[in-house]
Amino acid sequence: MSSPLVSVKDKTRVVTVLDADLPADLASTLPSFISVASALLEEAASQDGEAAYYCDRLFTLLLLYKERVLPSIPDDTRAELRTLARSLVPAVSPNCSFGAAALLEFVGQPEDAAIIEAHRPEDSVGAESFDAIARALRSRQGQP
Repeated sequence: MSSPLVSVKDKTRVVTVLDADLPADLASTLPSFISVASALLEEAASQDGEAAYYCDRLFTLLLLYKERVLPSIPDDTRAELRTLARSLVPAVSPNCSFGAAALLEFVGQPEDAAIIEAHRPEDSVGAESFDAIARALRSRQGQP
């Protein structure tokens, strides 16, 4: 999946297909999808294009199957995912930004609430969602 010979558009198609059904044997490949997103970070943060769309679709996939896949992600990949989400909360793409914030609710730490609040959208629905995510993160204060 991390091959530079495969276009971002094709990688996005794979992630989108997995949204419909993520077989257990393919769940173990998610770290490679996360690594691809990390490699696309700069472009995904600064443009509302293919890289941002890939990250948005990846976040959607991870959130759809969060109970099953997030606990099984290795610690180093989980840390990479948290860093990726923190970096994409301020993304130009509103969908990518929202997906990153939503994912932080599950892989973030209490201190990530400040990033969520700093990039809170102006629209009321987005603002309410970001506020709820920040509250959820802060409520973990003192929890392991």
